[in-house]
Amino acid sequence: MILAPGLRRMTVNLDSGDVGLYQGKWSVPEGVAVHSYLVEGERAVLIDPWFDGGYGAEELAQDLASAGLTWKNISAVAFTEAPPNEALADLKTWASHVENWGLPVSGAKHPLGNGAALTVHDGLWMAEPSRVVFTGRLLAGLGWMEDEVWGEDLDENSARWFEAEAQRWFALHPHVPAGWPLGGQAAPRHGLAWKDGLRAVERARVWSSWAAGAALPSLCLVWNSEDSERLDALVGGALDAGADLEVFTDSAEELAALAAAARRSSLIVAQPGLSGEAWKNLHKRVWRPAAELDAASLRAELVRQWEAAEEG
Repeated sequence: MILAPGLRRMTVNLDSGDVGLYQGKWSVPEGVAVHSYLVEGERAVLIDPWFDGGYGAEELAQDLASAGLTWKNISAVAFTEAPPNEALADLKTWASHVENWGLPVSGAKHPLGNGAALTVHDGLWMAEPSRVVFTGRLLAGLGWMEDEVWGEDLDENSARWFEAEAQRWFALHPHVPAGWPLGGQAAPRHGLAWKDGLRAVERARVWSSWAAGAALPSLCLVWNSEDSERLDALVGGALDAGADLEVFTDSAEELAALAAAARRSSLIVAQPGLSGEAWKNLHKRVWRPAAELDAASLRAELVRQWEAAEEG
């Protein structure tokens, strides 16, 4: 996939059969599209060669071949985060001549010829002259990708789906770029790219702000499904209150999805004894109803709790 003159994206889609938990934290029921970027001038540098889900230098050689290239055409590799030692050993076996430019260091500049260069802006690699910024884990997302490239080009349904997958990623990696270059495009390690990278940065800033108190008119309910009478009463209370409702019937459910729902919420209602791991770093109103409240009292009290949450 050509993102800009002299810049290609190579993508491998991984599913739960490839990675039980992506990077040890995220389940991928909808898959994850992992990207490597090839920046070309007279020389070529590969940004973030794949080392995920059994994919590595050998598999990358096959994808380079589809572009009419081999490892001999690659002068260097660069990374947005430190690769595992075994990945570097794999790379050394397949392409011992390749230079390792490592992580972005302030002031670094690598001319590639024909006006192309790899530079560093605010701690991130950036391709010149396209001003595509390789953000790594920042501004990233989850989800299988086919022909989707730019976040701005999605239809409404696709945009909503990818946003939910991006929020699931952000919930356990809530970081925002420190700065952003004028006119810079965003190319993360996985997930959608953005023609207007600042738009993605601003979106991440909004998600970050949700950690401090009320966010959306959403209620996150975490309750054991076996306690069906009280669960039904709480759902009824949420409907009475007019709150958008996200229900998790087991606090051990997919942690990232629960953490994303908690971040979006203005009120978290959790059954006493269930883990609060998903929202431990959020400054949210959390209500754990007293065990002695009957179903009718639960329903009425939830409405009062919601009204208090909305008032801040």
